[in-house]
Amino acid sequence: MRAPLPPPPPPVHLWAWPDRAALLADRARALAVLRRRNLSPLRLVLLWILAADAVLSCMLWTAFAKNLSGSSASPVEYALAAVLLLLAAVTLAAAAIGLTAWLRRGRDLRWLMADWATVDGEPAAYALPPGAAPPDEPAATGGGRWWAWLLASALACLAGLALLGAVAPALGPDTDPYDLAASAGVIVPLLGAGALGLATCAYHRRALGGTAD
Repeated sequence: MRAPLPPPPPPVHLWAWPDRAALLADRARALAVLRRRNLSPLRLVLLWILAADAVLSCMLWTAFAKNLSGSSASPVEYALAAVLLLLAAVTLAAAAIGLTAWLRRGRDLRWLMADWATVDGEPAAYALPPGAAPPDEPAATGGGRWWAWLLASALACLAGLALLGAVAPALGPDTDPYDLAASAGVIVPLLGAGALGLATCAYHRRALGGTAD
């Protein structure tokens, strides 16, 4: 079972920290957890799974449309089209639901990081004060994860752009619309996943004051 996210900081009039050191310690603990969750390997893997699901859904929709494009479809082809339609609808729904949940999770993480970062009004004081660092929770996390996210997302964008560059010269009046749909079904999810990953990296870096750690 996934552990819950840290709660948001209480309103100023409800602060009960005995001193500033205790405040900074709690803030650093919360930010450390949120940074780690924001660049979780599981979130990155899920993003790629959703992109793959979107590609599969597009392929199924394209196959469904192409299967019914013939003027004399047989009962077997109609049955195959029904199966393709069902699979296409299921994969599309799974991709839409999964992406919505992924985006909401990212939004919650961003809001919590922004709320905790404003506590004490000292953005540079993310680190725990001397002697206050808990032994099992580093004050700053994400250096290696940030680079992994950045590399994977950049590769996805480059792959999508490379495919777009390969397909664009072949476009013309005689282009098969089903081939075009299949190509778009690969390019768009790649670029989308890459853009979301890069946006996550950019926000994480900004939240850490311009550093990747």
